[in-house]
Amino acid sequence: MKYIVFGEAEVIEEFKDSLTSNNELDITYFDIFNPIEDLEDFTQFDVIFDLSSDEMESAFLPYEILRDNQIIILNTVKTTLSEIKLTILSECNCQIFGINALPTFLGNKIKEVSILFDDNSQIADIHPVFEPLGWKYTVVKDRVGLVSARILFMIINEAFYTLEEGTSTKEDINIAMKLGTNYPKGPFEWVDEIGIEHIYEVLDAMQKDSHDDRYKICNALKSHYLKKSLVNHYNA
Repeated sequence: MKYIVFGEAEVIEEFKDSLTSNNELDITYFDIFNPIEDLEDFTQFDVIFDLSSDEMESAFLPYEILRDNQIIILNTVKTTLSEIKLTILSECNCQIFGINALPTFLGNKIKEVSILFDDNSQIADIHPVFEPLGWKYTVVKDRVGLVSARILFMIINEAFYTLEEGTSTKEDINIAMKLGTNYPKGPFEWVDEIGIEHIYEVLDAMQKDSHDDRYKICNALKSHYLKKSLVNHYNA
């Protein structure tokens, strides 16, 4: 089975680190920011991992030329697999799946996989893709944020509310969460590793998708996101 992995350099390295299989794997890695013309034959691969952190980057990949028996696995955290299928991949007849490939999540022992339909045959198709990689997985509902990001980012949002109230510092909140819940990291440590931009954008997408006030973004988190965005803009 031939694989190709598209993504930013950081995500590609995390993908490599996540491989636990001792099998000799035929994997080509491709930086999403390189011109797609550099790839000689896009149809030669059996499995395509499109792990861009911005799902709209998928629009630049020539999915319309793919074979029907190719499999596409997308980073679907800021949107749903269904929405991507109806927009970017409307003309593509391949099997498509969603995973969480935001920074740090590929290191999880169990990968979350979303599917378009509750179809046992579609679920069966993912096993021969993940098994050679040494990946264990669980099938989850096709929702913005999937499962682990929804839970973790809500915790981070609440941590920003606590910080905003002035009742504790970032350091104390990190310590309290690690000691009180036995989490491996504190909320603000996760912010540094995942990136405030991903957390903000997923929470924003969750709120727009559900119209649920539980996902309302804390002003302190939004402010942190905007400041980081301005710094990135002026440093670009």
